[in-house]
Amino acid sequence: MADGMVLPAIIPAKSSRALWRGPEIAASSDWLFRLSDDAAAEIRSCMAPFKGRDISPDDLTEADFPAPKLAAELAPLSLEISDHGHGFAVLKGVPIDGFEGRDFEIIHWAIGKAVGPVVTQGGSLGYIAHVRDLGNDVSKSYYAQVGGPLPMHKDPIDLAALLCLKAGRSGGTNLLVSAAALHNHLLERRPEILERLYTGYFHSSQPEETGNPAITAERLPLFIQQNGHTFANYLQAPIYRAVESGKVSLSAEEQEALEVFDAEALSEDLTIAIDAEPGDVLFLNNRTVLHSRTHYQDFEALEDRRHLLRVWMNMPAWDRLPPGSFHYAMSEDGKEKIFMPDLLGAG
Repeated sequence: MADGMVLPAIIPAKSSRALWRGPEIAASSDWLFRLSDDAAAEIRSCMAPFKGRDISPDDLTEADFPAPKLAAELAPLSLEISDHGHGFAVLKGVPIDGFEGRDFEIIHWAIGKAVGPVVTQGGSLGYIAHVRDLGNDVSKSYYAQVGGPLPMHKDPIDLAALLCLKAGRSGGTNLLVSAAALHNHLLERRPEILERLYTGYFHSSQPEETGNPAITAERLPLFIQQNGHTFANYLQAPIYRAVESGKVSLSAEEQEALEVFDAEALSEDLTIAIDAEPGDVLFLNNRTVLHSRTHYQDFEALEDRRHLLRVWMNMPAWDRLPPGSFHYAMSEDGKEKIFMPDLLGAG
């Protein structure tokens, strides 16, 4: 245990819809939704004034895209992706044929706002992040801009949604794991590792978010238990950015705990594998579910490569997370991302 910290008692995650194992839930269709022809037609109708005009969602308001049928259809999905549901869902049948360029951004923004307030992802990303390998010659600061496999992680916001435009040549499967199931798995098999994860790690901001990368004043636990829920609090890159700054270091035990976490989070008896097809949207509750991506083979031409669009949503009706959560704060209008001001040290 680091710095004389006194840890809360670690108890098993409670049985709930958020506690699931991949092989079992894969046989269920509770998390699978299909957009009706009426809702798809509503999207096409709402898109008519904007189609092919290179308009950004940043320039639109909710009044510009009234879609009551879409909102009504996504209400059951919203329950499924809440803290009280499985924490993820796939929506199939989003109309993308016949559209191009920024049309896709508006469509995905509209789907996101039908579930919750869409907020900026900061930096150069704005409201819509293009998840695509930009190649070796392009400066890449975010997971969204790199190819290859990704470790299990959360996005530092309540909810994310990924719209698949192109699937790539092969691979690139999405792997999801229940935070509660992973927690109990570690508690049963490696309780000493779980204790280290609760002790936590220092995290760093992106340089473009705070100028010189700022380090959190306190260690942030990688699991949080609150009001009967067990939440994951893990994003690998900020931990290693803090180490690379030279201001903090990892002990051998701390390094081992991260490696065990990464490996066990990918256990086949815990994860569900989801292959996205064009027109699919994968919704992810970043409190109760972690996600990763397998290695994939892509095409040479940028326009043919695996391509998804990502939106972030802040869910004001959900319980607020406690201090120590690696979660961005947002300005009231959702246009400014604030890097955890209460958690930063002097940098």
